Amino acid sequence: MIKKVIVVIIVIFISSSIIMAKNPQIKKGLNPKQISENNDTLLNITDLDYTDIEIDRIICPYDNELKITELEYSDINISRISFPYEIEGIYSSVLTYESIASEANEMFLRKNGDIYYGIIKIKSTDDRTIYIFMLFDSYLNFKDGMTVQKITNKKDYENIQIGATTFEEIIKIDSGVILLENESYNDDIPNAVSFHRFTDDTMMKIDYIKVAEKWIVKDISIKEDPMKFLDSLLTKDLEQIT
Repeated sequence: MIKKVIVVIIVIFISSSIIMAKNPQIKKGLNPKQISENNDTLLNITDLDYTDIEIDRIICPYDNELKITELEYSDINISRISFPYEIEGIYSSVLTYESIASEANEMFLRKNGDIYYGIIKIKSTDDRTIYIFMLFDSYLNFKDGMTVQKITNKKDYENIQIGATTFEEIIKIDSGVILLENESYNDDIPNAVSFHRFTDDTMMKIDYIKVAEKWIVKDISIKEDPMKFLDSLLTKDLEQIT
């Protein structure tokens, strides 16, 4: 009987050693459920402590304390990370928190209940300070983006004239807007769009065409925001942009 017990203990010890050798993160006090099936997807694993969060199979640190005004400016390609779900949802390739954070000078990851989002601060080509908010799914894959300086009101757009108002005039209304060029998949006619979210969980899409080297408003539509983006933000962040 004693010999059987000794054999069982030895087997358990050897098995545990093999598991820890393959998954050194366990030595950091993380349980096996927190270990990704693919260790290459783990983020900052050697620096983790118990303030970190587990997002399904991915572990990543977050910070809800720092103010977005404290962010450093980032020089980053913002095209896709500023795409709303309406555009981003059609892409087959996946952007991740890790790939975006690796290009940014500094990026905050926030946790609001079960929702996770990132924030980057940039300077536009015309020297505007713009914040990029990014929603992630439970695997930290990018799913929705929003550029903003201050949230605007629908009534601010009442004087827009289709066929006359320019993008430069739209900037005077929404100083955090970014023009997304050629997103209608019609290469024959230069086109662009911009998106504007409101606190009532709706969003405005403005379509543009290029006339004499100027982007002119072609169409305006308003619909429900499918992601209810602003509802996802912490109060401290929402107060900063409203």
